[in-house]
Amino acid sequence: MEIDAPRRTRRCFRKPRIGDEVDLWLRSELSRDLALPTAAARVDVLRASGADRLRVRVVKVPVGDVLDARDAVKVEAPELVGDTGDPTIYVSLEFLDLPAI
Repeated sequence: MEIDAPRRTRRCFRKPRIGDEVDLWLRSELSRDLALPTAAARVDVLRASGADRLRVRVVKVPVGDVLDARDAVKVEAPELVGDTGDPTIYVSLEFLDLPAI
């Protein structure tokens, strides 16, 4: 007997350009996605204060014209990183306000 499994839809995005300023959605899942614990804690603080997004600048993107939601982009986000000397972090595209295709 064959069981029909639901088909996962894959969200794809247009590739952002280096220098683009985009909104980073401060969803609760973002805290778990960030490798830097201080940035994850800062997301929680900003969310608690009522912020739902943060303006960031794209500094590095993966190769390819169409990217998957889980592809990581390097963004400049000094509000999340603090005084670490390097204001950049990697985030998944699913947390950026980009047009889906």
